[in-house]
Amino acid sequence: MDKHESLIRVQGIIFCVIALLIAVLSVAFQTLNPSTIALIGSITILLLGVPHGSFDAFYAQELFKLKGVLKWALFVVCYLMIAGFVILMWMLVPSFFFALFLFFSALHFSEDLPAEDTPFIRIMYGASIILLPSLFYSKEVTDYFTLITTQESAEAFGLFLLPLSRICIVGAVISIVHSFVGSFYKPSPRRFLGPAILLCNVILFLTVKPLVAFTVYFCAMHSPRHILRTFALHSKVPREVLIQSAVLPTIAVLLMFFVVVWRIDFRFVEKTWVSSLFVGIAALTAPHMILLKQRIRTNGKI
Repeated sequence: MDKHESLIRVQGIIFCVIALLIAVLSVAFQTLNPSTIALIGSITILLLGVPHGSFDAFYAQELFKLKGVLKWALFVVCYLMIAGFVILMWMLVPSFFFALFLFFSALHFSEDLPAEDTPFIRIMYGASIILLPSLFYSKEVTDYFTLITTQESAEAFGLFLLPLSRICIVGAVISIVHSFVGSFYKPSPRRFLGPAILLCNVILFLTVKPLVAFTVYFCAMHSPRHILRTFALHSKVPREVLIQSAVLPTIAVLLMFFVVVWRIDFRFVEKTWVSSLFVGIAALTAPHMILLKQRIRTNGKI
């Protein structure tokens, strides 16, 4: 096992510890004002979670051999056009956009777990992030949906996701038990860690308020895992080059953040932050996923 693989394993263990700690302290979040949670959660995701997509510039350069201002400008225009198309879909058909985004987000998140884990456990992992909040926080989830789509669609989504969340918890338990039993017959840290991460993820999303749970997941699991995999797959590339490739996109995100803060009406902070955060992540995730899928087709892995 090389040092990068060890770091990824350690990161998975750290996530499990953080998730369980937040779950134990979940009572403290029950008394927080929703606007406070929305503001803190959004800022944390923006500063710690979103920048992992800054490495898209490096993947693009690797895949398309981008050299010169013209080629880079063309890539940036295409990237922003895809993001703009997502925002346009949200404006024109919010319900369709919302359903599509939830589905593809679950698939994208499932790739956090390594290929060594079974497809079933990876599907349950991705689905748990989208579905499990509806099990015990259905009203709060519906309220958040209302900030993104119409009231009628939000209520319909809430009713639709509730039975799916029950199916998901059953599937997650089956996959966890099956994987743990299998790890005893074929002992391996790799076989054990995947179901352990799924178990901690399930506990997190069942016990903690949805936005808090997603913030913890996105900033302690999804983003750092992507960054560590980027470093692992490009171990021969100087670390400074990788970091430099992410600097400009990160600065752009931070500038957008300061513009939003400057323009925000703090009387409506919850609605403004949650809707802006969701649509912003969706807009940036679409070209991000397309780029990573192209990377997988070209090189076989992320």
